[in-house]
Amino acid sequence: KFMNTEYSKWLGEISKLVGTYKPIRETGSPAEIQELRDSLSEALFYFGPVQAQLRANAERAEAEYKSCLKEKTLYWKEKFSSKRGTADMVEAQAVLECKELQDDLISANEDFYLAKSLLERSDQILNSISSRLKLVTKHE
Repeated sequence: KFMNTEYSKWLGEISKLVGTYKPIRETGSPAEIQELRDSLSEALFYFGPVQAQLRANAERAEAEYKSCLKEKTLYWKEKFSSKRGTADMVEAQAVLECKELQDDLISANEDFYLAKSLLERSDQILNSISSRLKLVTKHE
């Protein structure tokens, strides 16, 4: 798992801010709501490069896995060339030999999609805050 300090720091900060939204949306003043919106936007700004790194890691892991599969498939095609049922044996052996890279790919994708989901949910909350601010200021 990709759990460096920047990732953990901003993940924690965003989660904390999201957690404060429920009480503030009910009883918070426009200034408190705006402060939360600003803080969440800032945290998302700093989380952006982390999410980009996670995407790059996932793409790199995918490229390494595909390269391994290609290399091992070619190797085992030559090795099994005279045997019946070659295609299944070649594929099975190639996948087996690239298992570690497949695991790395799965882990990198989990990290990336978790970060992507966090950004999407945070955007939804920012939209909700914006709507709430419009309602609050409209009735003042």
